[in-house]
Amino acid sequence: MSQAWTEIDASYRLEAFAASPWLESRQDRIREHTERSAPRRSSSFLFMQRLPGGVDLSVAGYWMEYMKWTQNTSVDFYRRFDLRLGYPFDIGGQKGEIAYTAQSFNGAHGEFKSDGSPADRVVDRRHWVSLRLDF
Repeated sequence: MSQAWTEIDASYRLEAFAASPWLESRQDRIREHTERSAPRRSSSFLFMQRLPGGVDLSVAGYWMEYMKWTQNTSVDFYRRFDLRLGYPFDIGGQKGEIAYTAQSFNGAHGEFKSDGSPADRVVDRRHWVSLRLDF
């Protein structure tokens, strides 16, 4: 389990305002973008358990607060949960693992830009099966 708190402060020297009248008129936008360029709070956890029959279970959860990537891109608070089931095997000396992974199994969320426009970067639920062979 992890938890992070981030606080970013944006302030200007008086000389900067004197040198650039443009800066004073955009001060609030620049401050918001700077101070929200990282989420103020983020959390994650990872739970791993060996189940009966030798199956490995992993569940991961992520919580991310609102942030602005750029002037025109922001993403609201989201939660994401991932699930993985793996079955290690040894068949005739050939070791490996077959696994099923579900990413964002709790539903879609925006990770880069999410304001309802066609250019949104939304991560949908993803599923895949993988095979690992040890040589």
